[in-house]
Amino acid sequence: MTRRSIELLVLFFLLILLARHAWVAAYIHPYADDLTYAVKGRESVLLERLDLEYRYWNGRYFSNILVLRNPIILGMERGLPLYRLIPIVLMLLTVSAAYMALRSALPAMLSRLRSLLVALSFLVLYIHLMPHAGEGLYWYTGAVTYLLPCIFMLLNVAVLFRWMNSSRMMRTALTCISALLIAAAVGSNEVAMVHVLLVQAAALGLWWKSDLRSLLIGLLLWSIACAALVYFAPGNAVRETYFINTHDPLRTVTYSVAQTIRFGALWMLSPAFLLATVLVMQWGRGLSVYQAFKVFLLRVPRWVMLALPVLAIVFGMALPYWGTGILGQHRTVNAALFVFLPLAWLALLVWDAQVFQTRGWRLIPESRALRCSALAVIGLSLMFLRQDSAVTTDLWNGSLARYDAQCMDRYVQVQEAIRSGDEILELQLFRDPPRSLKLLDIQRDPEHFMNRGLVLYFEGGPLQIHVQE
Repeated sequence: MTRRSIELLVLFFLLILLARHAWVAAYIHPYADDLTYAVKGRESVLLERLDLEYRYWNGRYFSNILVLRNPIILGMERGLPLYRLIPIVLMLLTVSAAYMALRSALPAMLSRLRSLLVALSFLVLYIHLMPHAGEGLYWYTGAVTYLLPCIFMLLNVAVLFRWMNSSRMMRTALTCISALLIAAAVGSNEVAMVHVLLVQAAALGLWWKSDLRSLLIGLLLWSIACAALVYFAPGNAVRETYFINTHDPLRTVTYSVAQTIRFGALWMLSPAFLLATVLVMQWGRGLSVYQAFKVFLLRVPRWVMLALPVLAIVFGMALPYWGTGILGQHRTVNAALFVFLPLAWLALLVWDAQVFQTRGWRLIPESRALRCSALAVIGLSLMFLRQDSAVTTDLWNGSLARYDAQCMDRYVQVQEAIRSGDEILELQLFRDPPRSLKLLDIQRDPEHFMNRGLVLYFEGGPLQIHVQE
């Protein structure tokens, strides 16, 4: 087979893999914070509610707009189809942002087709390695709060590289776009806030002697200003009162290091990640013929570069432990993974150029048959291991379709109980829930926020939901 035939075959396979995740989105339903935020957004003026959230809950001035304008505020009949489109939109945005970043940074080194293949591969591997794709992609509140700002950061990379090759007038427009992307990312969550500061500071150090220096200094100061708006929000202190063991330095350091080792090992020892890393090294060595790229890899401080992906994980773990005393949901871990992957591969390329190649280490297969075998193993891993195993199984055995039917039946029961004036409604727990979503179901405590959220969304007032024994 020719190289182009192989690339087209890989493209087709990647689209098949992503089509499964789009298929999963056809069965998802809102839950947890989706319902409670939809109620808040439906029953209050947006600016007034944003002010209350800032003063009494958190400083997320951008993502709060999105969660308060969840599509289901339109009602379940009209809002649910839009809700199910959000994961697909986020996947398209991720691929588009990665593609734009590659085309802006390496326009002469990567063809459009190869840039698309890398962008698609990044998204497929990211979903595969997520500890919880339900929170990272399919749950609206989690996705727009944590995945969307990661996309903004990736788009900002594309903007910065495009800035270097633009006219003065275009540079002014790109600077404004970059500032808006940074403000949106920082204002979405605390992990994104720290990741933006980390990446902006690292970029300033790497491009200190370039034309980008003045721009990067200004953007770093702008990032700090946006971060201050989030960090010093009075609502943060109110939210922390709901947790114990907050602001404990020893606990934060100990657990953050432990979780960094845990998730770092899980990701780096994944067969798909290991084999993809080998292919990244092969790709990097192939690009060494481009002098500008080679000079960049040779001048970057390799120990600093090695520290960046580690710090991306550490901060993703440390912030929840510092503010709440627990890791809690895996949304922060998903965000750390998004930043970790490109930084880890960039660090690998730097070390390969400065250390491995200079010592004559042959770390990549030279045989085309071996490289094709690596691609085949990656493909099988992305179909049948980790998160993708659950997706394949759920689609095959119909558990997603059964979950969809149970949710629709639950909505009908709640609405009928409200119309009848019932005070108590007994509902069954989900039978055979899909493993790919890792759902949080209603609880035995009728005052649990899952139970109350379902009642309040359908305006049930005093109705209490109990678990059917």
